[in-house]
Formats: sequence, structure tokens, C-alpha cells
Amino acid sequence: MNKHQHLCRISSIAADSGYFLRWSFHSKGIGPVEYDTSEYPNLAPTQGIVADLLNRLPPPPSPQHGYHCFMDNLFATPQLFELLRDRNIAATGTTRPGRIDSKQLASLRVEDKSKDVVPWGTVYARKHKSTEVMQFGFKDNAFVLLLSTAYDGWEPPKEKLRRQPAKSSTSAKTARVPFQGQATRVLEIPRLIDAYNNNVNGVDIGDQLRSEFQTGRRIQRGGQQALLYLFLLGTSPLNRCFTLG
Repeated sequence: MNKHQHLCRISSIAADSGYFLRWSFHSKGIGPVEYDTSEYPNLAPTQGIVADLLNRLPPPPSPQHGYHCFMDNLFATPQLFELLRDRNIAATGTTRPGRIDSKQLASLRVEDKSKDVVPWGTVYARKHKSTEVMQFGFKDNAFVLLLSTAYDGWEPPKEKLRRQPAKSSTSAKTARVPFQGQATRVLEIPRLIDAYNNNVNGVDIGDQLRSEFQTGRRIQRGGQQALLYLFLLGTSPLNRCFTLG
């Protein structure tokens, strides 16, 4: 056992449908254990660890198959997505305002956050200026920003049964309009939003499954606890039929 192992915890996980496929131990004050920053010089460790985890997965079963990785806004950057695209791995995820280069999307988000002016269901799509990545803005219960190398915004929408937001919700003025007073209604949402909602929760599902099997013994804090509770931050890759455009 080296001197850092007792300080380690699991901090990044690659999961599919609740199954933890690969994970990374992080050491306090050091970061990911055995993570080589020289392999990802243009990425911060938070993004580089995603590429590292996906690189440790087995190759797809055939050239017609590939991985599609869904992630939240902690990880998603244009630079990471372009690297994954070069490796024939599709990526989709919510992102933060500072990671997009569309001034229109950035200003719309600021305006909508304060005034709730963008109609529910509105979709904006812009190509990133310096990378082969698409940028999206979508108004649901809030105006969210997304990045993707798998979608271009022209895909046919999906119909989903939605529940009307409460009157006290942040974007009630616009989000309640399409329901026309009904408690629930089938509405169209973009295909990339439907895919993200259905596939980004691989780690959460794993946490829920493990919560039903608690240990009967007390465990002290540290690496031993991390081995029992495989949780914290996550990315969710799926092995599906997929061809990059």
C-alpha cells in the first residue's frame, strides 16, 4: 500500500444503466491516481479523466458500433468533445455559459433567467466556431445549454408525457403555457434532450441499486468506505449502434 491510498476516494465513474464499468480514485491534494496529464495537455484533469475512463473501455464489437457518452455540465467542454469525436466516441451533455462561443445563446440565457421570455420548447442550434461540436439552447423549465457531436438539431422530435410545472416554478410564465390548463400533456421535445434525460443517470441508478444492500458493519472513513460506496461524479457511456457524421 503506498502512502496515498488511505486518502483515496472514488471521484469519477463511467457507468451504463447502473453498472459501473470503470472508475478513478482521487487522492486529496493530488487528483486522479495514476492519471497522466501529459496525455491530455489541452484538457483540465476534470475533462481529461473522462477521456481516460473511456479509453479504458473495451473496443466496440464491430465497426458499426460505437460509444456515446452522456455527461453533465461539470465535464462537458468543446475541447473534450472534439477529442472524443477524433476517437470515434460520440458525446452529448449540458454545459456552462463560459464554454460556448455563441453570443446569442449566452445573451438569451441571461435574459431568460431574469425575465422568462423564451417560449417553452424553443430550440437554438449553433456550430462552434473552432471545433466540430454543435451548441444548443433549449427552453424547458429553464433555458439550458448543451454540447453534442451526435446531433445537429434537425432530428425529428420525440413525444413525451409531461407534467405541468407548479405556479411557483422559476419559469412558470412560459413553461405552463403549452399545457393549456391540463395537469399532464403529451408534448414534443428535441431528440437530443430525450436521449440526454434517458441516459445521463447511469451513476444515479447504480447508487439507487446499491442503497438496497447496506453493509451491516461499521466502516471508518477513507479508502475502505470508497470501495463500498461507489459514487460521486459520473459520466455515462453507452455501447450503441452509432456512426459519427
